[in-house]
Amino acid sequence: MRFTTKLTAICFAISAVVVGARADTTTTKTFSNWKVLCVEKDSDKSKQCLMSQTLVNSKTKQAVFTLALRKNQKGEFLADVQVPLGGDLASGLSLTVDDAKPVTVAYKRCIQIGCLAEFTVGDGWKKILGTGKAFKATITGPNDQAVPFSVDLKNFSEAFDSLTTQLQ
Repeated sequence: MRFTTKLTAICFAISAVVVGARADTTTTKTFSNWKVLCVEKDSDKSKQCLMSQTLVNSKTKQAVFTLALRKNQKGEFLADVQVPLGGDLASGLSLTVDDAKPVTVAYKRCIQIGCLAEFTVGDGWKKILGTGKAFKATITGPNDQAVPFSVDLKNFSEAFDSLTTQLQ
């Protein structure tokens, strides 16, 4: 996979990026459960970065949920959310921080590792993610059962500041 392809795919295959980028310069910084990963191509000095947090099934050691933030070519920050296969696509993905009113976003696509949703992280999202305690995503599973995932927002602001600094 060339690093110039869509970063969305990279967000959910971070380990593959690191392996595939051996000739390039890779840096990783950790802020509690948040990781900021940057890869600078040695050939043209272009740099792409993302920050992410992944939930892993303790039994299978497989990623079951990932929240990743990146900057698109327009300079906007986007959040990519990966959830397991098997959810009701028509219901969309319900997102909230703490006890705020949930927002539903549509899935963009499903691939072998799960289903992906994306939303723009504007000033409102930055503020609530930076001050909140937990980001929650809920899929509608079999028999219309709610299947929630939650990531800790501790040190989100520090990780986001690092991501922003790395991209300047």
